[in-house]
Amino acid sequence: MLTSIRVDCPLEAEEAHARSFGSDVSRMLLRGDRSLLAAAIRDCCPEKLHVFAQAIGEFVTLDQLAESTRIITLGDVGVVRVDDSSQIEAVMSRWDAEALVFFFADDNVARQVARTVRESESAWWKLRKGHYDAPYTHQLTLVDPFCFYSATRSALEFVGGKRAILACFERVRQYA
Repeated sequence: MLTSIRVDCPLEAEEAHARSFGSDVSRMLLRGDRSLLAAAIRDCCPEKLHVFAQAIGEFVTLDQLAESTRIITLGDVGVVRVDDSSQIEAVMSRWDAEALVFFFADDNVARQVARTVRESESAWWKLRKGHYDAPYTHQLTLVDPFCFYSATRSALEFVGGKRAILACFERVRQYA
C-alpha cells in the first residue's frame, strides 16, 4: 500500500520558480513500498513506449548493474530499458545513486534525452543538489512525465504536464 499520494496541478508558483520549472508544471509525489512504486511507474507507461532509467550521481556503474540484472542497456548514453515491474524494482534496489530518473519513450527519444543531459555541464548533479531534475524537466516537450526516485526518502516524484500527471494518478490511486 502507498503511504501517501500528493498531487499538485499545477505546482505552487513559489516551488516552481525555486526549481526553475515553468508555471504549468504539475507533480505527483508517492511514498510507499518500493514494489508498489515500481508498479506505479510501469502502470503509468503508455502502451507503445518503454520505461527507461538513468542514474543521477551513480555509485554503482551501469556495467555493474547490467551484470547483476537482465536488463537492456543503451550503454552509449548510460540508460537502461526496464519493461516490467520486477526489472524496475531491481534497478531501484541495485543501482546505487543519488537519485534515479525514469521516463517513458522509444529508444531514439531515450538516447536524445540522455545525450542532452550528458551534454549539460559535467558533475551538474553535484553542483545543483536538489535541482538534479532540471536537465530532464527542460525536456518535457519530448517526454512527459519524468519520474524521480530517491531511495533515502522512499519517494517517487512524477513531474510533468497536468494531463500526464492526472493520467498517472488515475492509474496509481488503486494502490492507496
